Amino acid sequence: MAAYVREQQNRWEEYNRYQIALTSYSEEEVNRFLTDFPDSKYREMLDLRKKQIHNILQEWKRLQHSDRVQDFLDFAHRFPQSPLAFECDLRIDSLEWLNALAEGSLDGYICYLSKHPNGKYVKQALAEKQKIERTTLNDSELQQVNQIMTQLKDAIDQGNSHVYDSLKQQGVTVSDTVLMNYMLDCYQSVTNIGQTSVKKKYNDESVYYEASISFKYAEHKSDTVESINIALRTTLNNQFEIKNIQLTR
Repeated sequence: MAAYVREQQNRWEEYNRYQIALTSYSEEEVNRFLTDFPDSKYREMLDLRKKQIHNILQEWKRLQHSDRVQDFLDFAHRFPQSPLAFECDLRIDSLEWLNALAEGSLDGYICYLSKHPNGKYVKQALAEKQKIERTTLNDSELQQVNQIMTQLKDAIDQGNSHVYDSLKQQGVTVSDTVLMNYMLDCYQSVTNIGQTSVKKKYNDESVYYEASISFKYAEHKSDTVESINIALRTTLNNQFEIKNIQLTR
């Protein structure tokens, strides 16, 4: 009776160990079973399992250097119980973060955060998202900056130094006062004033705006008139006051 019980226990242990080895993704686990039960009736099945595990690991080696998210999604779908499925999740997280970073858009960061709420790069994604949100112009801001820049363009176009002076706040720096004064005095030489380009920026806990326009002016020399391209860039503070004017020929 005791021998029969031991035999049944051994068979039960063999079967349990077989089930573990059969569902394992570890060649070592299979080898341990075959070492402990060299004459097992399950040997043929586990030899086949070893080959499957080997092929899976070889496929993973080839896949590791892929930069396609879909490759890792497919692998994880085919082998969801494999420990490598977790590695796929990590790789997908990294690749989708790199995609969001390369795109550099608000939608890209929101997409990353929605797919990976506990991802490795959540902190960075939130910071980039906040940075874009802080520097996204709303309609009211754009209207106020354009209003100031329209006054500045009109002052240059009409040679109105009084309007120009009223737009300049105390402490405003002008990169080329001689050129600016020349254009105001010779305003009829100014042509092709372009549309205003506006960017909202954020620095040291403070918002500011950069607005740019381009135009041409005719520079009279001794016997010729030369058409000069001018780029004018202004910096406005968060009260929409001009703090800096930079002129570039």
